[in-house]
Amino acid sequence: MHRKIDRFAETNPHFQRSKRRLDPALRHCRGILVDVAYDHFLAVHWADFTDSPLKQFAANIYRLLEEHHSLLPPALLQAAPRMIAADWLVSARHLDTVDKVLQRLAGRLSRSNNLGSGLIELERHYPQLEADFRQFLHDACGYTKALKP
Repeated sequence: MHRKIDRFAETNPHFQRSKRRLDPALRHCRGILVDVAYDHFLAVHWADFTDSPLKQFAANIYRLLEEHHSLLPPALLQAAPRMIAADWLVSARHLDTVDKVLQRLAGRLSRSNNLGSGLIELERHYPQLEADFRQFLHDACGYTKALKP
């Protein structure tokens, strides 16, 4: 499902508009920055989309990761303990966490990149990216409902 949503995002006009808002010097990293920004906006506005508190949702996800660790792909198996310990899903609300995520991702990319300075771009275009996110999420919810049998 996650890969299908990623493919959907790459063709969605709101996601594309968000990418175009960002400094062209970010080149191939603009999509990554938008993805991280949208995770942030989802955490910030979680209560607008569901009655289940984000902390409760995150605790359920973390419990499932622990209970089913033998089924996880290697990358998630390695990341899950850090994800749980740092409470990634909830801490995404905070811009300092977003900055740390961008710094980590910048260091993991094989090509030279400016992703480490991505928080500056996010802050520069925050209201516009937030509006794009809301429109994107509306589209994404419709898309995922259509996928369910």
